[in-house]
Amino acid sequence: MDLATTLLQLPAVTPPDNPWQFIIFVVVTILSNYVITLIQKSSEKKKEAKADQDKVKNMDVNLRHNNEVQRHIKDILIQIQGYTEASRVSLYNSHNGVKTHYEYCMHFVSMVEEKTDGIVAPLIDTFQRVPAALFRPIIDKVDDSESGHTKISKEDLNPEDRIIFDKYQNSICYYFKVGNSVWEGVVELAWVNKKMILSDTEIDHVHDLVTIISDLQRKLVKL
Repeated sequence: MDLATTLLQLPAVTPPDNPWQFIIFVVVTILSNYVITLIQKSSEKKKEAKADQDKVKNMDVNLRHNNEVQRHIKDILIQIQGYTEASRVSLYNSHNGVKTHYEYCMHFVSMVEEKTDGIVAPLIDTFQRVPAALFRPIIDKVDDSESGHTKISKEDLNPEDRIIFDKYQNSICYYFKVGNSVWEGVVELAWVNKKMILSDTEIDHVHDLVTIISDLQRKLVKL
């Protein structure tokens, strides 16, 4: 129990009849209330400071946790790239963006992790907040796939839908859903200026690794 609480719980005192004693009583009462208020404010500030310290500490713990999870995800992408010899293996996540004048929330796609073959240039710094509409032809094909993956070559797309392929010189890509929906994430295996057809065994193995990524993503905590 703190001092302020103790003072507040003291029994009430009857004011004296003597005028001078009454004045002293009033002054003491005012000073006592002032001291109690100061003590209460000090106690509240200490509690707020403690809460802020705990918040920073928890954020630091969560940040370290997320960094460790993301490191494991990157390790899985490294395994996939080494196993398939893809030019680039990337993990994409979708996210909300700004609202339009009509309160329509725009959606974007960003690359969150990437492993290249060391020949093609990394794209992770440039592939951020790409409007989902540009990715829509690919997203729809992946999401509609009952097998959880789809293979797309440049020739499979209409000229107006080849923006992503043409920009990054992709010849053929395999896309795997992370979880039950593309909105949980997509892993892309891209071959630049060359084509590769994965066997059923290779596809099954990549599926197993993508499942691990899905499990890891669920371990991420909000900061």
